[in-house]
Amino acid sequence: MKVLFPLLQVLLTSLVLSTIGSAAADDGDCSPAEGTCRVYNILGKPEEYTESTVPGVKLAVRRWTPDDVKSVVLFAHGGTYGAGFHSGYSDIMGKSFQEAGIAVISYDVAGSGYSDGLKDKNGNTLRNYFDSMDTLTNDFTKVLNDVRSQYPTKKVFAVGESFGCKILLAQIMKEQEQSKGSLADGYVFSGPVVQLLPEMLPPKPVIAVMSFIAKFFPMLTMPGTDFFSTFDLAFGDKAWAQTGRHDPFVIEAASIPPKLGMIISVLNSLKKLNDSLETIGVPFKIFVGENEGRVDVDAIKRLAKVAKSTDKDIEIVPGAYHQLFQDLPEVTQLVCRHIQEWILARS
Repeated sequence: MKVLFPLLQVLLTSLVLSTIGSAAADDGDCSPAEGTCRVYNILGKPEEYTESTVPGVKLAVRRWTPDDVKSVVLFAHGGTYGAGFHSGYSDIMGKSFQEAGIAVISYDVAGSGYSDGLKDKNGNTLRNYFDSMDTLTNDFTKVLNDVRSQYPTKKVFAVGESFGCKILLAQIMKEQEQSKGSLADGYVFSGPVVQLLPEMLPPKPVIAVMSFIAKFFPMLTMPGTDFFSTFDLAFGDKAWAQTGRHDPFVIEAASIPPKLGMIISVLNSLKKLNDSLETIGVPFKIFVGENEGRVDVDAIKRLAKVAKSTDKDIEIVPGAYHQLFQDLPEVTQLVCRHIQEWILARS
């Protein structure tokens, strides 16, 4: 095992989803404490919870509901595992959609934000952890069906950001394969994780070794990395980066090394996705920041090109970065408006 640990460190250093990128962060001149930039608020604990597909796990739910609902969105937040994000970062987006007559429902994925975590064999709650991508996709499908039952006469769309898009793409593939039909009426992907940056992926032999070890030691804790070294690179508005740095959930996530089984589950799911991009047949639109530096843009463009969907589009957002809903106000407003137009045209 001692011989294998250097390989494990290679994987963690290059792979942890929340630290994609290699350049040093630039805080610029933004300092909320000194009043030199905007200050954003993250929503606190919500009042509504729903059951996960995992027994005993409850998911924290948030809603933005207009008086006259024209359409409905189920939102999958990003920064899911390793970054500490949750649906409390979605208030600006949610209120914008609400004003446009679109109801938004979002939930914290299991183990993130205010949702319960899964438990290990000893009954200990695990934060920032999932056992397989199936758990995440099953939860999304369950909540999607709940939303449909709440709005039986309305179209229901799915919107995701970053790793939330990975959950949506895995859910699409699973539902298409099983012909269950539990799909949204359309999907919007914002800065989607279709593939990790090539320079961030370890060699295939390393992944093969990791996969083998994960079969026997899925709960193996990996070595830590410098979480905040690239954190700011995701944000076009450094005030959001500073806000995130002070979020207790982000600080917590930075202190929790990922489990080997979880990493391999993500890698396997990404491989399956990239081997089957052409099978994606749902209506979708992709938004990518011009300055995207956290995910593989070529893979995103490949999805837009080869997917068999007859209703698909991709928009490169000028001057934008990875977190499009936490970018400069004018960027976020533009993205929200274009998403709303796309949804309402299909509602």
